[in-house]
Amino acid sequence: MAIPKPSNSRIVVRHRENGKSILLIDGKSVPGLMGFEVVQAAGNRSELRLTVIGLGYRVEQEEADQIEAV
Repeated sequence: MAIPKPSNSRIVVRHRENGKSILLIDGKSVPGLMGFEVVQAAGNRSELRLTVIGLGYRVEQEEADQIEAV
């Protein structure tokens, strides 16, 4: 597995010249991106905060016996 770094990230926020942004995960567009914020405190890794409306995601619940180790 490759060491994670921005150049090989699976998550990309593309900010366009017209002021709009799109969210890509594994190269596929995710609809509903309303905004994003990148926060980085001195000496720490940056944190990406996304705001996505309900069209772009769903929440599912797994039973405890169905959860796989990552």
